[in-house]
Parts: sequence; structure tokens; C-alpha cells
Amino acid sequence: MAIPDDLREQLRACSKDEAAFHRLVMLFEQAQTAGSQGGHHGMLSSERDVIEASLEREKLRIALQKARELNDLKTRVMARISHEFRTSLAIILTSSEMLDRYHNRLSPDNRRDRARFIQQQVFRLTDMLNDISLAVQDKSLEPEYAPVNLERLCRTAIDRMNQATGSCHHLRLAAEGEVQNVIADPGLMNLIVTHLLSNAIKYSPAGTSVHLALSGMNGHIRLSVRDEGIGIPPGEQTRVFETFYRGSNIGETPGIGLGLSLVSRAAAALGGQVALQSALHKGTTLTVTLKKREAAKQADT
Repeated sequence: MAIPDDLREQLRACSKDEAAFHRLVMLFEQAQTAGSQGGHHGMLSSERDVIEASLEREKLRIALQKARELNDLKTRVMARISHEFRTSLAIILTSSEMLDRYHNRLSPDNRRDRARFIQQQVFRLTDMLNDISLAVQDKSLEPEYAPVNLERLCRTAIDRMNQATGSCHHLRLAAEGEVQNVIADPGLMNLIVTHLLSNAIKYSPAGTSVHLALSGMNGHIRLSVRDEGIGIPPGEQTRVFETFYRGSNIGETPGIGLGLSLVSRAAAALGGQVALQSALHKGTTLTVTLKKREAAKQADT
């Protein structure tokens, strides 16, 4: 006896994959065999009982699997966040203790270095908390448009990165076109630039170059960051935009897997998109393309 179309659709809807669907079909066929031994009415009752029970079991199995995956993700995320906070707090504690105990023995340069270490870690913890706050929000980011000098914004971001990393990388900016007076959200643009630069620095060997290219032509703003780092495995290049996802080849590199997911959300909020090109051990290029606000207004009129 063929499976009714409506029942077949229910089976497929409740199946996570083709294998699960075939398991339910097999149970249905077993019910048909059992029902045929007790007459037509018995067959229908047995079929429905078996299918309903199977549907419930499949729903419970899927729900349980999702719950396990979510629990595993929460465990990994909390462990990573705990590790990052403890690392920064340990640096703050060590530096402050040295300033307290050996203040008179330290040279002025050493005291400034210790104070700078503390400031850097405080900034790092603050940025991390801001990122987590944005990441857990279900609502989309709401742009607040204003005139922005994007070239100056990028140079300021580069200066801050140099201060934070001790100029371990060569950060280079190339700008062309109209990028000094653009209507955009300065906060979201700063988020995009900062995270792209931070990722490029984290995953590139010290001494290598990070290239930031900014252009404003043909009605679009295009911002790209190219590094000479470890690259992203081909099978993971779409997943790096997932919240809290960390690549399999990054080891213990600091971070909690929020940077690119926030970049993607910010670009989408501004009506743009993010493109990625990467090759293992050769580097990664991330490009954010936005439509100029002025050009969009002209097109509407």
C-alpha cells in the first residue's frame, strides 16, 4: 500500500535528512505488513499508531540533538571568554603589582610601559564586552547616519592598532576617490575597520604587512583588508561569519569568534555585503562594499 501524499509530507518535514526519512518509511512499511495480518481496519490503525509514534520520536531526537549542540556551543564559548578575561586580568594584576612593589626601582620608561600594558588590557576587555553585548542582541543594528571622513577614521584605527600591538606589523593604507566626506554610520564603520584590522594582525606573523585599501568611486565605497597570514581552510570560509565560530587552524590565538560575524552584521545594516578570498598559508582578503548614501538618494529622485 502506497504512503498517502499528506503523510509522506509529514514524514519528510519531520526528518532531519534523507536517512531519517527512509527510516520512517521503513517503519510505515512494517506497519503495513503487521496490519495486513489483522485486516484492513487493523492495518490503518497500526499504520497511524506507528507513524505518530515515529514522528514524535523523530521530533524528540532532533530537539535533543539541537539542545546538545547548543549546550556544547555555550560550554565552548564560556570557556573561551573565561580564558580571555583571565589572561587580561593576569596581565593587569602582574603589572600593577610590579608598579606597587618596585615603583622606585623601575625607570620612568618601565613605569610607562607597565601603565600602558594595563591600559591596553582594559581597552581589550572593554572592546570584548561591547562585542559580546552586540552579538547577543537579536535585533538588527540600526545605523545613525552622519558625514564621516573615512580616510581619517581608517588612519585613526591604524594608529590605535599600532599602539595596541607595539607596531609588530606594517599597517599600510591606500585611499582613492571621494572618501573624505561620506554619509555613513561612524560607529559601524569603525567597528568594520577595527575588526578587519584586528583579525588580519592576529592571524599574520609578526613583521608582515597588512594592507587596507579604501576607495570611493562609481557610487560605491569599497574597503578591503589584505593580510599575509595563515589563511582560512576552504571548508570553513562560509562559517567564519557565524557568531562565536573559530577556525580549526588558529590554535590558541586570542579571540572569541565574534569579529567577522559583527562585520557582516554591520555591513548588512548599512546595505552592503562582505566578500572573502583566502588561501592557506598565503593570506586572506576581506572586502566590504557599500552603496554611497548620496548616490542612493539621487537614484530615488
